[in-house]
Amino acid sequence: MTFFKRAPAFAMALKVVCQRGYNPRQPVFNRPSVWPVFLPARGKPRSTGGSGFALMGLALALIVVLAPSGASGLTVVLGPMGHINWERAEVVAHGVSQAAREGSQKLALETARFNLFSGLKTVRILGSSTVADVVKNDLPKIEELIALISAVPLTIHKEQSDGSLTVTLSLSMRGAFSQLMLPDEIQKIEVVKPVGAKLRKDSGVTTESEISQGGGRHTGLIVDALGLDLQPALVVRVMDENGELLYGPGFSSRDYAVSWGVVGYASGTAVDQKRLGAAPLRVAALRVAGAGRSDVTISNSAADEIRGLPEHISFFRECRVVIWVN
Repeated sequence: MTFFKRAPAFAMALKVVCQRGYNPRQPVFNRPSVWPVFLPARGKPRSTGGSGFALMGLALALIVVLAPSGASGLTVVLGPMGHINWERAEVVAHGVSQAAREGSQKLALETARFNLFSGLKTVRILGSSTVADVVKNDLPKIEELIALISAVPLTIHKEQSDGSLTVTLSLSMRGAFSQLMLPDEIQKIEVVKPVGAKLRKDSGVTTESEISQGGGRHTGLIVDALGLDLQPALVVRVMDENGELLYGPGFSSRDYAVSWGVVGYASGTAVDQKRLGAAPLRVAALRVAGAGRSDVTISNSAADEIRGLPEHISFFRECRVVIWVN
């Protein structure tokens, strides 16, 4: 039985690591509190053979999860295991095994799944809170996350020049992952539509921009945070200089937040017209804010200008907000 069929066991192991810390001389899976969950057979295991690869891989995943990444920018490198691409909103993980070994593809795939799980656990949700913080005491969420990972198809499957086999997995942080991880305070916000109004489809999301903006000047918001060492997160708060919230969880509708994120990220000065429309408003961020350095502060004058736009309620609801990051 592989790790992905042992979600309760994982929860127990994670609890042990969080409470007692990791000690390489006393592996998590050899601790008495974990044996009954991981190993149906009675007695202390002689070794981690047989399913040992899965167990050792889980131990490695736990260690990586608990270590802060400390990286910034749109691509967060997770060492040889993979990376997080915030511009594309995806987590990529690799798994390698010796091609000559029996079941090498299965071993490589299992490694990639562990690495994908580890990478996902470092994703920032809101402020300094990460996926690891959200799921550590929530077994149903752990099980759902494991189910998502188990269903990810291979992106790349190839043999290397040295004879080893490499597989790559990629999971979008949109859709099912966002539905699972976004805070409950982000709820679907209904909009009153004029009788006879026609809706259009945009990137799989129904929008009311033409209706609700009613000829407004701006179709979205760009926050220029270039050079500020922003730490990307799924949920970002935009505040004025007085600390008053301009945009955040309560302003975006959950259907849009799940489909394309509370905010988008872009490098340089790229403009995503599919998301932002033809006439986005651009404002400069003065500084990053919050414990996780993932929120931004803009000037009071810029915040007042946005609040004075009738259309801002619509493009906030539809998550038409992009942050420029180095």
